[in-house]
Amino acid sequence: MSSERAFWLVRGVLFGTALFAVLAHALLAQGGSVPPWLLAICVAAGVACGRLGAGTAAPTVAMARPWLVAATLVLPAAIALLLAYGALATPDRAWDGVVAWGIKAQALTAAPTLQQPLFADPAVFHHSPDYPLMQPLCVAALGRAVFPLQYVLLVALVGLGALRRTGDRALACWAALGIALLPELIGVGGGGVDSGYAETLHALALAAAAAALLLGDAVLLLAAALLLPFVKPEGTVHALLLVAAVSAFAPLRMCAAAVAGAALSLSIWLPLQLQLAHAGPPGPWLVPGVVVAAAVVFAARALLRGRRLRPGALVFATGGAVAAGVAVLLLAQPLFAGSRTVLFAHYLGDLERAVHKLPASATIATHLLATALSPRRFGALFVLLALLACARRPRNGAAPAPVPHSLAAFVVLLLLAIVAAFYLSPEADVVHHLRSSADRLLLQTAGVGWLVVGVGLAPRVHAAALPRWLAAGLGRTARPQA
Repeated sequence: MSSERAFWLVRGVLFGTALFAVLAHALLAQGGSVPPWLLAICVAAGVACGRLGAGTAAPTVAMARPWLVAATLVLPAAIALLLAYGALATPDRAWDGVVAWGIKAQALTAAPTLQQPLFADPAVFHHSPDYPLMQPLCVAALGRAVFPLQYVLLVALVGLGALRRTGDRALACWAALGIALLPELIGVGGGGVDSGYAETLHALALAAAAAALLLGDAVLLLAAALLLPFVKPEGTVHALLLVAAVSAFAPLRMCAAAVAGAALSLSIWLPLQLQLAHAGPPGPWLVPGVVVAAAVVFAARALLRGRRLRPGALVFATGGAVAAGVAVLLLAQPLFAGSRTVLFAHYLGDLERAVHKLPASATIATHLLATALSPRRFGALFVLLALLACARRPRNGAAPAPVPHSLAAFVVLLLLAIVAAFYLSPEADVVHHLRSSADRLLLQTAGVGWLVVGVGLAPRVHAAALPRWLAAGLGRTARPQA
């Protein structure tokens, strides 16, 4: 299979999965059941349409040596087989895998509807009742085989996304191997592929958003924006951050895709989330409010299309947007506190706790840096990201930046959201929260990170005129002759 067709396949599977997320949650919200064949039908429909609007790949600028291509195919395949064995031979492992995801998957496997005591009876106690149901629904449809499939999709998306953006087959292979061999992803701890946690699926959704921004792919961006809120509670925040980054820096069609996807998914998910949390019916303003907010964002972006703001006006507009967001958070405190949900009640229902945790800033920063830079957890990923952030951009005339401003802004916002989580958390013991969550939150950004590394290194490697021995060690061969 050619790389072009492989990308169409991965893209189609992602769009079909997003379609399934929307339809399945809509059915559950209306009191219906999710047919076991719906996932297969949606994925088949997505694959059938996977080529539409995909654009063209960058021309090949460097080939990969046969040994590197073989390693890129064989090593992830072997790891996927081991992960498949681990997923099928053992049940969910560690805390979240059992109490937050596994119990819901078992209930939905027995009866794929919310009309059962686990979800409908508030007297039935279980952990995080308002967590999104995308992963349990996938497990109910395909069993625990979905975990190694998510891993394969993530590796393929990173490698193929880097290849289509740069045309450098060797660097694309190394980016794919980087995510494929990531210790935190393929390890046996909580958050690993076969542990039953939802980190791999969330990393896949974020990587889809990053690949869409790299490739200017509005269809893939729509799929990512649709998928994010249905995977994990923080997916709602990440979808909003995606809209913010795209609205500020991406073309209008990309803004339309992100805003439409986020608005549709949140219109379905937010009322359902309140239902799962037994917080009472949502007010009549919730869904219209989401639609109006989406319309305002898109209208503002459309009005600014093609206009260049002066630095002072840009600073004023940015400050006004931030101030408006803070005002909304402050004014909505009573509503958030009464929602009984993990995201809104627990994290956003009391913003004063962030002030109380300011003395722990050094602890938070030190632990996050130590976790990110640990070779045992993330290899060289965050080291390379830091070096790229500090390196000067190679001078190449009018060539565009290797990483689009929209993706750079999205990465920065994702990292800031991770830091903010430890200030806003209801967990009083900051050190305990860091030890239990820092690695998993950073893991969610791993696919995004390796895409940025692969694309960011490409122009620097091309401009460096590598010695023959180093090029051979990296598995590179010369530009193919016309």
